[in-house]
Amino acid sequence: MVDREPSDGVAPLPALTGRLPEVRAVGLIPVLSVESRDGRMWVVSNVERGAPLRRVLSVAALTPPQACLLSEGLLTAIARLHEVGAAHGRLDADSVLVGLDGTVWLRDWALSELAGQERAPRVAADVAAACTLLQQLSRVALARVAHEPEGTVDGLLALRGLAGRTWAGVDQLLEELRNLVAPLVPDRGRTLTELRAIAHALREDDRFGARAEEPETEDPEPDPGNRPPVRRDRAFERPDRPRRLGLRPPRRSGVLVLSLLSVALLALTVLVYGPGPAARHDLRLPGGITLQVPSPHVPVVHLPLLSGRGTAEGASSTPGARTDAGHQPRPAPTLAPASAGPVSAILVQPVRPDCPPQDTCPLRVDVQLTPAPHATQVTWTLEAFDRCTGTLHQLPGGSATALAGWPYVSATSSLPATGPHPAAVFAVTTSPARASSPPLLLPTPGAGCE
Repeated sequence: MVDREPSDGVAPLPALTGRLPEVRAVGLIPVLSVESRDGRMWVVSNVERGAPLRRVLSVAALTPPQACLLSEGLLTAIARLHEVGAAHGRLDADSVLVGLDGTVWLRDWALSELAGQERAPRVAADVAAACTLLQQLSRVALARVAHEPEGTVDGLLALRGLAGRTWAGVDQLLEELRNLVAPLVPDRGRTLTELRAIAHALREDDRFGARAEEPETEDPEPDPGNRPPVRRDRAFERPDRPRRLGLRPPRRSGVLVLSLLSVALLALTVLVYGPGPAARHDLRLPGGITLQVPSPHVPVVHLPLLSGRGTAEGASSTPGARTDAGHQPRPAPTLAPASAGPVSAILVQPVRPDCPPQDTCPLRVDVQLTPAPHATQVTWTLEAFDRCTGTLHQLPGGSATALAGWPYVSATSSLPATGPHPAAVFAVTTSPARASSPPLLLPTPGAGCE
């Protein structure tokens, strides 16, 4: 049994009968075997400075590649720890560090030896704690997938599914995770550089605080065999670790600066994207039709036309112009607000980059939600603006279920080839609240109103 609490005086032991050899691997500084004065054994490894994972999850807006690389590094560190015959025992977001080199490190203050019948439950406890951290990482990354490439959402959901399963060991879980995150991290070097920047920005001081600088002396080093008792807080440091010089701003100052930056960013966002719910803007459609639609409350990426072109070329801006069939357009009804209740944003965009006229076109509908503690059913319909009559036609939509804690759902709806002559399409949610997406303009090259 490994004693987790050493006495005040400790001395290094060359080896622990080969059971816990010295190792240097990704995520771990060499594991050292230590014997206290009364002969009890315990193990400890020195920890470099870095940013605790709990602080990274609460402050940094991790991208999907960053979350995937941290997940892989966490499992790699645990796997290497199990290889040397030790279990962590207290794995949580506070005991995991994002090192200054961008890799994952472990605070192993509770290391215990794996032996006999206690090996399986201790390994299972480490794996279960790691799965909990993987779910937290995937939840943070899912909040940033609104404008990520296709397949990112499915990959993160699959990562969350891996974390929800029961695993006997960490090796099989690590292999499955590496196969899953490979396409989600296209540039590992760039992602690692971003993690280094996050670690330097959120780094913390040594676990036991900074020490006052001591005057330099010319006294020789004491004999290792007659080493005096060492304070417990200094027993975790390397004997040959160089003293760090220079002063660092107090930690409270950094928190204050981050708070002021957050307030300034919030004020700038309200100033730029802050029109009230009643704000409207004019949308000019082909045939000289002007549609007044609500201004979205959140910034929306530019959506291309179904024909692959970015503007509605050929649209007439002459007021009162008649359509091809001679119908005078009627004012279109006002749509629902851009966001309401738990629905914060809606986007509708084509699945295919080019969809010819008179053809059924699949459309992707993305709904961003406020995470709820229970499952939420999201339903919507498609509203098509007829360029010939100037009216809105309600078309079949779709539905999706957001599980507890999910901030995002996505599904596919189809725009039928027959029916109205649509010049723009809106997605309007009917539950859990009524809200409208920005308009998706449709091409009408040479189309008539027969």
